Amino acid sequence: SAIEARTCIDTINGKHYKGLDVKAEFCRQRAPVEESAPRNANLYLRNVPPSLNEDDLLRVFSAFGKVKSVRIMRDRVTGKPRGLGFVLFANEDQAEKALNATNGNRIGTSQAPLLVSFASRPPPGDH
Repeated sequence: SAIEARTCIDTINGKHYKGLDVKAEFCRQRAPVEESAPRNANLYLRNVPPSLNEDDLLRVFSAFGKVKSVRIMRDRVTGKPRGLGFVLFANEDQAEKALNATNGNRIGTSQAPLLVSFASRPPPGDH
């Protein structure tokens, strides 16, 4: 039940186990994928500099078209950026233009090039 789940979360959240802090919470529902979003309009980003936030990525990628959403993946325990993200465009042409212009280029303070691929396809080297 929801009451038992809350009791469990409250009991173990913040405890320490083998030198690690335990974080327990209810899982979050994922935002529904918009039916109007084209299949290949979502880009997967790797090597996102930790100094950048969602607003920074929005500024970079808005130059290529209408950005519907930006998300930077964060560590569930620390909340720190993991260097991964997603940018959803209004259409495939805009996403492809952004991919071609940004893939392999450095942004922000990163020494590593930004790696960009379509989210519906496996990124290069991740087979």
